[in-house]
Amino acid sequence: MLRFAVDPATSAKAVQPTLSLAYTLGQDETPLPATVAMADGELRCDVEHQRSAGVCLGFDSGAGTSMVATCLLQLRAQPYRLVLELARNQIRLCLAKCDDWLFADHPLAQPALKRLDRARSLFTEAMVERDFMRAEQASRQALAEAIAASELLALAHAQALLRVRYASKGASKSAVGVRVDLAMDPLRLAPVLADIDLLIIPTPWRELEPQRDALELSSLDRWIQYAAKAGKRIVLGPLLDLSEEALPIWMIPKRHDEVALRDRHAQFCTAIIRRYGAAVGMWITAVGLNECRFVQLRPESMVDLTRRVAVAIRQPLPKAKLMVELAHPWGEDVAASKGAVPPLRWVQMLIDEGVRFDAVGVRLLQGVEDRGGMVRDLLQVSAMLERFMHLKVPIMLTAVGLPSSGKVGLAGSWRGAPSPELQARWLTAIITMGLSKRFIETVCWGQLVDGDPSQPAMGLLTAAGKAKPSWDQFCSIRKRLKEPLGTGSAAPA
Repeated sequence: MLRFAVDPATSAKAVQPTLSLAYTLGQDETPLPATVAMADGELRCDVEHQRSAGVCLGFDSGAGTSMVATCLLQLRAQPYRLVLELARNQIRLCLAKCDDWLFADHPLAQPALKRLDRARSLFTEAMVERDFMRAEQASRQALAEAIAASELLALAHAQALLRVRYASKGASKSAVGVRVDLAMDPLRLAPVLADIDLLIIPTPWRELEPQRDALELSSLDRWIQYAAKAGKRIVLGPLLDLSEEALPIWMIPKRHDEVALRDRHAQFCTAIIRRYGAAVGMWITAVGLNECRFVQLRPESMVDLTRRVAVAIRQPLPKAKLMVELAHPWGEDVAASKGAVPPLRWVQMLIDEGVRFDAVGVRLLQGVEDRGGMVRDLLQVSAMLERFMHLKVPIMLTAVGLPSSGKVGLAGSWRGAPSPELQARWLTAIITMGLSKRFIETVCWGQLVDGDPSQPAMGLLTAAGKAKPSWDQFCSIRKRLKEPLGTGSAAPA
């Protein structure tokens, strides 16, 4: 068992609200199935068959609640100090990235390194302090400083690399795009969409085939016709999404019947491909099959279904571009769903099995009430994205987003309560970070217009169509990246 001492007056209150989303970590930061709970004034992780493990959980550092983790720790009877270990790992990540990036002497890194020095001093103070309460206070301050340093470091590195990437040549027209909602009228949004060259148009099976053998494609027709006429690059899909929200209601009773699922989906898939094949620039074949959230699949069945969609597209369209999409790139489902496959392992499995695709899509929706949608600091996001670099496959961020309003829920918040201004700042940081990495081709915002009031307000426009500050930033970045940044020019962030 992994045990942590927690101050009940302060630290426990910072952890308790999001404890249901906590999970343990093994080698390579792979989530482990284990119970994480408070008991007798301690945080306890019931980890089996492991010599060492870490814990990842939401923590309120005073500037928003975000997911933070400890290093891998040897299992022992004596408890560790939770906040001290969280601060240690955050400092370690900063130092490791400075080394990886050869960035310690860069002028842009100096503000971050000053905050990091402050964090290290506070951490040392906490280490030598014998009084538990004073040590806890120093640990919390060290963690807050380390998170602040992490954000500054990640953004400074992104700004530096963005200037290098686009010093002499502007970004492609499709470097920045948006995911649309079928319920919206494209003609009413045409003035807004005029300068956006890449649209991701979804194909939700439940919505497009609400009754068995009864396709309702009018909304999809409108979007495809508009995008094709306007000369937009169309990314269509995912064709295969077995999440609870996307699977047709009439298919739910047979969701564990792999043969029925395969055959029924093949008919839907074929109809979509035949109808829109000529207009589509890239197809998203499947999303989230590796998670086993709602439909439990064997690994060989996950591969087989993905392969079948790819074959169905490439038989009539041999030159079609295909993408496999990841819904939750940190792989939290491995700790919660039996049979779930970690994201990187899933992509590598498809490669090893000969399933051909041209890109990997990664969704990055934060601050949503969903396992896998918890807020992370910018350095954690940057480090996660860099793990995909070794796949040697182009990466597209197919849905990024952060709410602009609403209460702080289980998913946490970035730098404080959600606001339009913070959403705009996060948008700028994420687009800058994404496009600073040469293996990432495109960054797409996940929602254009706010929809259901009960859902997080992720749109760039309000439900009434009013532009938010994030829309102004989105347009500003697109305009700035059209031209070379030059070696001495300021980056968009």
